[in-house]
Amino acid sequence: MKVVAIGAVVTAIIQSSSATVGIILALGLQGLINLETILALVLGANIGTTITPIISALNSNYEAKRTAMFCFL
Repeated sequence: MKVVAIGAVVTAIIQSSSATVGIILALGLQGLINLETILALVLGANIGTTITPIISALNSNYEAKRTAMFCFL
C-alpha cells in the first residue's frame, strides 16, 4: 500500500503519469525494482493522475467537484 502511495505522490508532483511510468520502467529494466513493485507504482501513478482535476475543482461549483470525484473513483 505504501508503494502505491509513493507512485501517486510522485505523479502528483510531476503532473504526468506517462513520465512516472517511464521512470518506473527504466528502473525496472535496470533491475533496481522488481515486478511487484513496478505494478504497485504504476497503479499509484494512475491514481496520482486524478490529483489535477481535484485541484482544479477546489474553488469550483458543486458539479465540478462531483466530476472530479468521479474521475478519482
